Amino acid sequence: MNTIVYILLAIAFTVCFISLFAYFSITKIIKNKKDKYGIDSIERSSTIYNKILIEIGTIENVDSIKENRILVLSSQLVNIENLKNLKIKAEIEGNEVGLTSKEFSIKLFMKRLENDLKK
Repeated sequence: MNTIVYILLAIAFTVCFISLFAYFSITKIIKNKKDKYGIDSIERSSTIYNKILIEIGTIENVDSIKENRILVLSSQLVNIENLKNLKIKAEIEGNEVGLTSKEFSIKLFMKRLENDLKK
């Protein structure tokens, strides 16, 4: 009878140890990504597109996309300071806005924006 209790305690201890190890490993990975990218990786994938689009002046301000540059209707609606806070460098030449970032794939943003413009 005692051996069954000891076996069950050992199994419970092992399951708890594995669960704690997995928890701490996952939190370490998330913390490293947050430190590396500056923005929570979970947030980046779902909301960074909308944040950039708002700082450009919403989709109504976007005319078209030409060779990794965004043609906007009004360049004064583009908020460069908030784009810098998102760690995105914006260059405005006339009505063209060029975006560059080391932490976010601008090509994916352009592709999604182009798909939204077609709709």
